[in-house]
Amino acid sequence: MRFTIEETVEHPREEVYQAYRDHLVDLVPQLPNVDAIDVLERHEVPGGVQLVNRWRIHGSIPRTVRPFFKTDRLSYLDHASWIDAEHHVEWRFELGVFPDAVKCEGVNYFRDRGEGVAEVAFTGVVEIDLARVRGVPRFFRKLNDKVEAFLIERLRPNLQAVTRAVSAFVDERRRAGE
Repeated sequence: MRFTIEETVEHPREEVYQAYRDHLVDLVPQLPNVDAIDVLERHEVPGGVQLVNRWRIHGSIPRTVRPFFKTDRLSYLDHASWIDAEHHVEWRFELGVFPDAVKCEGVNYFRDRGEGVAEVAFTGVVEIDLARVRGVPRFFRKLNDKVEAFLIERLRPNLQAVTRAVSAFVDERRRAGE
């Protein structure tokens, strides 16, 4: 299932882009479902940055799938290739649970909307194959589309929270004269 979520930030594109690329760890206190972001790898490469971050998150897991999780705390690896000249990031999530059953990847675009306003367009695809999850009853396997839609709906408020945190971060840096 494909998705696009667009958010507007009342700051110049370059500042928004750099805050997302370089300061996600600093935003954790403002992100309600994120316990930590650990930078596992960071490589400056010609034209951009390669990052691998581990996101440790929490949140409510639907009752129907709780038996298949050992914990309410989840993590995923965020593999990101930041392309500075094009102001976009190509990303792929590697989930800590059911990595063979879930595909989640995409590209986020940072667009200049003029007069110090940036738009962030989160685009991607979520594909789930419940048949690849050990122990899932056959009748659940027909719910792939519903689970994908559920995950995408969960993404929306989280991406909005990150965008608000980025805006607050840029505001704070400006007040501090950075």
